[in-house]
Amino acid sequence: VGKTATTHKVTEYLEADAIEAGVNLTVFSINCNKRDTTYKVITHLANELYSEKTFKQGHHPDTLWDRIYTALDELGGSILVVLDEIDKLGEDEELLYEFPRANAMGELEHAKVGIIGISNNFKFRESLSPRVKSTLTEREIQFSPYDANELRTILNYYADLVFYENVLSDDVVPLCAAFTAQDTGDARMGLDLLETAGDIARHEGADHVVEEHVRIARSQVDRANTERIVTNRLTVQMQTVLVATTFL
Repeated sequence: VGKTATTHKVTEYLEADAIEAGVNLTVFSINCNKRDTTYKVITHLANELYSEKTFKQGHHPDTLWDRIYTALDELGGSILVVLDEIDKLGEDEELLYEFPRANAMGELEHAKVGIIGISNNFKFRESLSPRVKSTLTEREIQFSPYDANELRTILNYYADLVFYENVLSDDVVPLCAAFTAQDTGDARMGLDLLETAGDIARHEGADHVVEEHVRIARSQVDRANTERIVTNRLTVQMQTVLVATTFL
């Protein structure tokens, strides 16, 4: 079972136990792959907290934080914010610094916020600044990457759900699993490869997804990941330096 699925199941158990024990617990789950800055996360959270969902790009961050704290204090009790793919926030640490200090800074009186961060990057914890580390007082639980056999089982399950019977050649799923095990061991990458290979075959008008489609898909997925890292993680100055060194 993966990190995200495990966290989801554990928070479900916690919510059920909290109801039974009469404890006030609220859980918010946010995918940082889609919301890769503190601003995007708090905008999404504000819309989750207020039914009118009127918070869009353009609101000042201070306004968003004030509204969030007001709503959380009205909820009261324990608040868990689950940040899936937290490493996508990169060097933007404001969220991780703000929430743990909310009570001490007088922003919250009737609620306490805890953060669960999920990441495939084993070095993410090391990359945190000293001030964030001291504020979080975090505890780390490591999951071993999936091996090729485990990935094959996962990918076969999803392949049966999304592809017609006999559309995939026999070597497609094993190759996706092998590439993924070599690179990250992350099931999401394997699913991305499988989906991209299927898209390539469809655009070609092919009757079957074959090994060559997987190899093309791997190249496309690698390129997309690199572009995302350059765009989201590097400043304009760093991007300029990268381009300059490329042409040396």
